[in-house]
Amino acid sequence: MISKKFTGQLLAFPAGEWYFEHPAVHLSGYTAFTQNLKGICIGDCNASYVP
Repeated sequence: MISKKFTGQLLAFPAGEWYFEHPAVHLSGYTAFTQNLKGICIGDCNASYVP
């Protein structure tokens, strides 16, 4: 699948292109909030790709 994706024979991986964490967020009385999310490309098994 990886070689087919690289050569353009496969347009998308069956599992999707990206995986993002889903943190639990609980707010009480805040007017401004920032949450950073971590994501990884599905094909990047060892997190070596740096965009």
